[in-house]
Amino acid sequence: MKVNKKILLSLPFLFAGLLFVKQISAQIELPRITTACEMKSGALLGINDGFSILKKCPKGSRMVMIIGEQGPQGLQGPVGETGPTGPMGPQGEQGIPGPKGDKGDPGSDATAKTLNAYDANGVKLGIYVDTMVVFYPEFQRFMEIQESKGLLVPYVVQYTGLNCTGDAYISLGGTDLSKALSIVINAGDNKFFVIQTGTPSVPVQINSFMRRYLSSDHGTCENNTGNAPVRALTEVSLPFSFPIPMPLQYKYE
Repeated sequence: MKVNKKILLSLPFLFAGLLFVKQISAQIELPRITTACEMKSGALLGINDGFSILKKCPKGSRMVMIIGEQGPQGLQGPVGETGPTGPMGPQGEQGIPGPKGDKGDPGSDATAKTLNAYDANGVKLGIYVDTMVVFYPEFQRFMEIQESKGLLVPYVVQYTGLNCTGDAYISLGGTDLSKALSIVINAGDNKFFVIQTGTPSVPVQINSFMRRYLSSDHGTCENNTGNAPVRALTEVSLPFSFPIPMPLQYKYE
């Protein structure tokens, strides 16, 4: 059988073109092309090596190309496992500063309040210091109050005249003096005194003194002449009456 030389010469170019088409078909959807050997009887012998132009057909057969229709799209495969977390990226640049906020509301009044002491009738006595101890700002002195009687703690006061008249003095030393310098001294019968700061102790002729009793605001005046170092007292007046109505009340103001 004579073979047309032009056909034989064109076969390499044809196979090269088919190879090019196969490469493209991997990227786009094209019909599948299969090579086979056609026997004289018409039977086809498949060359199961893909699109091969190097495979030779048996003697008495010829190489043919079978172009099949594109099959249906296969089912989607399962989702793959999540990959490992990638490394943290570099820190970003600092952002532009935001606008200045609005001015806040004024705060509450920060003025410190004082705990003041009042008697049972609401009369202000002074500033609370301790149980039954009140500070009276006008005299800058403390008042020691007897809770059971509503009276100030009594002290013995001496006088230059008979029958507890004349100038008043007090004879104290040591701890008693330190305390007496800071309190209002109750001499009884609504008489109150303070020791002025810097008052010296000097010898004075004393002719009487008021003997006080803790159970009453009234004492007994006794005439007794003597000369002893004493400190002068200054009489003061308190704006509330005694005995103080109990119990005391306290208020923050």
